Amino acid sequence: MPARAQYFAIRMTDMPNGGWSYKYVTFFNRQQPETSDSDATFTKRSDSEYIVDGPSYPENGVRVTEHHVCRKE
Repeated sequence: MPARAQYFAIRMTDMPNGGWSYKYVTFFNRQQPETSDSDATFTKRSDSEYIVDGPSYPENGVRVTEHHVCRKE
């Protein structure tokens, strides 16, 4: 039986601070209406470092947001 996984594209939008916001885009029927909010943002701290905030999701009844630092070596 073939897998029934969902696939997503990411729509990136330039931000005034030199970073990006992104939104997941599904090719399937949505369970909830799409909002205008970003799913995550990349904030530029320097030419070699970005802060990633998001995505957010419920976990054990609490809304959590992922936070990461990306560095170019």
